Amino acid sequence: MKRFVAFLAVCLALPAAPARGGSVSGRLLDAAGKPVAGARLQWVSYRTEDELVLDMSAGAEPRVLGESTTAADGSFRVALDKPGVPVGLKIFPPGSPPFRFRGPFDSTEDISLEDLHASAGVRLIGRVVDDEGKPVAGARVRAAGMEIFSDQDSVNLSEAKTGADGTFSMDDAPGGTRTIAARAPGFVQASLFQIDPKADVKLTLKRGGVIRGVVVDVNGKPAAGAIVISDDQGAESSADGAFRLTGVEPGVRSVQAVWKEDFAVARDNLRVRRGQDVEAPLKLARAASIAGTVIDESSRKPVSGARLAASAGGMAFGRRRTERAVRADAKGKFRLNGLAARPYAVTAVREGYLSSTINGISASTAAPGTVNLALARAASVSGRVFDEKGGPVAGAAVRFASEGGMRSFARRGPAAFVGGQGALTSADGSFRLRNLAAGRNLILEAGKAGYSYARRP
Repeated sequence: MKRFVAFLAVCLALPAAPARGGSVSGRLLDAAGKPVAGARLQWVSYRTEDELVLDMSAGAEPRVLGESTTAADGSFRVALDKPGVPVGLKIFPPGSPPFRFRGPFDSTEDISLEDLHASAGVRLIGRVVDDEGKPVAGARVRAAGMEIFSDQDSVNLSEAKTGADGTFSMDDAPGGTRTIAARAPGFVQASLFQIDPKADVKLTLKRGGVIRGVVVDVNGKPAAGAIVISDDQGAESSADGAFRLTGVEPGVRSVQAVWKEDFAVARDNLRVRRGQDVEAPLKLARAASIAGTVIDESSRKPVSGARLAASAGGMAFGRRRTERAVRADAKGKFRLNGLAARPYAVTAVREGYLSSTINGISASTAAPGTVNLALARAASVSGRVFDEKGGPVAGAAVRFASEGGMRSFARRGPAAFVGGQGALTSADGSFRLRNLAAGRNLILEAGKAGYSYARRP
């Protein structure tokens, strides 16, 4: 077996200082730290998490508002000069998984992003079938890079559609830890979580049940245009308030609706059966809200531009589904509107910081629920991987080894048992791990097929 060793350099990742209000700016680099010029950018209409579920259910995409490219030094700046028009951002590095920043970004702030490091895309092929083994044509397949127990501000996301034989292929899929999801009308979304990615996958879609009903306002009149959500399925109420959710996973489910962000309703304990309809009439009530501030843990200064997200329900090996998201203003203040009156987890995320979550924040209609979050600065680790002859090793998986033990759990949380954030080396053997919690006595390991593992304390 061949052997290789990892040489590391450790540095603290600090966010760039914002310049002026009304823009989103940053710099795109490759894995070796070289500028990526000419990469395509799109800024699109911001969609709430509920609206994104609605788009996915309908096979739609957010409206493109404008396009640009990165400069010779990899830099970019998107001017946001239309008040009240929040946007999201997409960046398409050639041969790499696209970056998607959910937003919202708007004209009130100048958001300066951390340097973005594009990783080499990998080929992913597969097939989508139903539970009888028949191919599902036109299924939408997404491969998303992710880190366990993290909630980053951006995601690497590649997409494809299946052909008549149910097959699909991607040349720019994320490497490393990722989720692959497939969906088609009438079917429950199928998801596959991969710590050690395989290049050829098979996803099986199962038919679900239906939740239908009518949404009415506080006066009992039909509410047209309400967004109704149950897990990964969404629908919009018609002129008479009627809605129909298909492909709902069988079992005990919840359904919620939001209307004009001022009214909301949630209904739990619905029994959904495969191939059957269940009635769920929904009456809207005045929506609740949560307000608060975000500060730097050390300096106690406001963290402007932090993304605040409210989510209900628990989290296992996936992320919580966000119900509402906003950006903190120049004073670090925020307000999450359009919530049902129930407890939420509130998460703050900002590049260059460790994310922070506080659970059990009650949203109220009488007065906003309150929460204040302090973010700690994050660190990063960069370096290169070589073989025993000194040659660079491309495509090696680099990550912190799992530790186990209650002391490790107290310091790093659940990630201590499954290993930390990972990255793949580029053509020159270089890698960079970002948004890391500070720590000592950790073990960094690198692995690749055909080589023995290398470890460095």
